[in-house]
Amino acid sequence: MEIIRNEKKGTNHLTKLIKMAKKSDELVITSPFLAEDLSFFFEKIPTIRKIRLITVLTGFQEGAQKVLSLINLFDFCKDKKIDIDVYTNEHLHGKAYLFYKNGKENGMLISSANLTGNGMKNHIEWGVVSYDIEQQKEMYNWIFSLTLGEIRYEEIVKAEKKAKEYLEKEKWQNKFDARKYMKVYLTQISNQNKCYLKPIGVTGDPFVEGMTLKNISYIGFTEPFKKAKAGDIFILHSVGTGFIVGCYELLRTEYEERMEDKNDRWKYKYEIRCLTQEFSEKWWDFKLSSNKLVEEFLEICPEKHITFVGGNTLGSIKWGSQKICLTNDFAEFVFKKIEGCK
Repeated sequence: MEIIRNEKKGTNHLTKLIKMAKKSDELVITSPFLAEDLSFFFEKIPTIRKIRLITVLTGFQEGAQKVLSLINLFDFCKDKKIDIDVYTNEHLHGKAYLFYKNGKENGMLISSANLTGNGMKNHIEWGVVSYDIEQQKEMYNWIFSLTLGEIRYEEIVKAEKKAKEYLEKEKWQNKFDARKYMKVYLTQISNQNKCYLKPIGVTGDPFVEGMTLKNISYIGFTEPFKKAKAGDIFILHSVGTGFIVGCYELLRTEYEERMEDKNDRWKYKYEIRCLTQEFSEKWWDFKLSSNKLVEEFLEICPEKHITFVGGNTLGSIKWGSQKICLTNDFAEFVFKKIEGCK
């Protein structure tokens, strides 16, 4: 084990990462913050041919700058013929740099330092280097078991204009969230997140074919949902058709109190974001019946359950239940079904 710190003279995070990169051809990075121009690092590591980056999109000034940073990085990788995949998890705080050579573990640095100029050279930061293969495998599995949304180039450029407009403001009252202007593609559901089936619409005012939710929308409850955690997954079920509407992520635990209309019986509103936008824009075309998905799952996995408490039906939805906590196995099964709808 080797401890790294930023010194005025000698080794710092940047010099150590460059040294490790020169012996590698693949790099996995988790860094919530990124420098606007990452060329200070990537131009010095020409041996790297594949990059997988996990970061955070939302923030004040740094959130808008992140859009420009990622566009520059995509362009750089295209020019240098480097394969790159970028993902987001808005709850990421850890920083890790994992190196590979010919598909094999080649060392990692776990640190307090973000991939920024200050993080790499100037700020007081400490990191630990390990060449233990089993530890690196474990770290990799932790990273890629997170709920991740894929950021694609053709989507991030849609947020560029809004990011520049935001940066021109003298005061930033609200965080910049690029996800409002682009699609982020859910890749998997983490076991760290609870998953719920949530009905939308009521018998007297059903949610029917042709109706959609905005990318950023709200779901309601009759009382505050005290167990809610940001990042929880809600699979929305249409009252009226019985079909799946899509997967949505709870953005925050704070709620708003309001009633939309006379048919609204759920006063406490929580903000959600769509994770399956292409599917949810025309969910009725795919006719994914919640009950038929239950039957199919139990036929394939008879030893597993549908609900978190060990049940195998969604019957409580018929009696006005606001939500059903699902097993992650069933939630992942539903997500894969959604993913397969083209």
